[in-house]
Parts: sequence; structure tokens; C-alpha cells
Amino acid sequence: MRPRLVKMLFLLMFTNVIVAQSYFAISAGSDRAQLKEGGYGKFRGFVVENHKYAAESKFFSVSGEKNLTKKLALNLNFSVTKKEADISMEALIAIIGMRFSIYRSMLSLKWQPNKYLYVGSGFVLHYIANLRNYNIKEAEEPIYINNYKKFGTVIYVGATHKNFFLEPYLIQGFWTFKKSENMDLSPINSFGLSLGYRLRVSKK
Repeated sequence: MRPRLVKMLFLLMFTNVIVAQSYFAISAGSDRAQLKEGGYGKFRGFVVENHKYAAESKFFSVSGEKNLTKKLALNLNFSVTKKEADISMEALIAIIGMRFSIYRSMLSLKWQPNKYLYVGSGFVLHYIANLRNYNIKEAEEPIYINNYKKFGTVIYVGATHKNFFLEPYLIQGFWTFKKSENMDLSPINSFGLSLGYRLRVSKK
């Protein structure tokens, strides 16, 4: 599926949720991501030093939710976070790390068997912005990668009390295009935990 078509789908679903939504929520939390270099040719450009779930960051998110049935709902979530990772670059010994922002969109179906617990699953779009490297003197320069959009799937569970909710999640990235022969990042895997507040805005 082409990136433009995916973006149009997200915008269409977002418009539908906003116009006829049942709930609006805000949340914040912590996310740990697994970052890997994605170039598969002779030139990788850079190497991420730690391939474990070491890129920890805080995030903020907003979401809209529309009840489809009494137990099933459509959820659209937008979040933003900033990541940092230790890297090394070919022929550039002084480069020690990279920083970038991630704007994440998640479209999912949520099933809530009772008023205390729920589970959900859906698709994720990561958009990477402001990617740059830095050296030992903290001087920064932009990095240009092959693909700034990364796709994946998400599964989450949650517990609610009144209007508050606690939600752990797991994201698994996947390739949607031919693996790049140039400088790139692999699809992003991550897990995290969010705490939020949900407000009813419509009874329809």
C-alpha cells in the first residue's frame, strides 16, 4: 500500500471519528523502542550501537473514539515523542549519536467486555522528522534516510477506573517496500505504558 493512500485512509478515518465521536482522550507515558540501521547494500551510512529496546522516551498523545457497538469501538490515536540513540558513521569517527522526532498514528479496533478492562489491535504509521546526528561537542547535522515513514501493527490492553485508564502496548514494525540499498532505519519495534483521561463528548 502506497504511503499517500495510507495517509488518505488515516485522514478519512480521523474525520469520521471527529464528526461522530463518542470520546476524546489525552494521555502521556513512556516508550522503549528498538532501533536498527536498515541499509542492506554495501553502504549502510550509520550503525546503531545498541539493538535492544534501549531508546527510551516520554510521549504525549490525543485520541478520538467512536462506539460501533456496546463492546466494540474504533480508536484513532496521535502521539509525538523524541528519540536518541548511540550510532557510529562510516568515516566519521567523531559522530556519537542521533536524535529525531516520531509522529505516530494508530488506527485500531477496541473490544471492551466490561467497564474495567479492554483489549485492542490495529495498524501504526510512524513518521520520522528532524533526524540529525551529533558529535562529541554536541554539534548537530541533518541525516537524510531513504524512507521517513515506517509501518507496523499494535496490540494493547487497558484497565479503566471512572474516566482514567492505564494502557500497556506492544508495536511490531514491518517492511512494506523493498529493503533499501541506501541509508535507512529498519521498521520500529517498541513497547510502552500510557496513563490517560477519557472524556465523553457525544452519546450518539
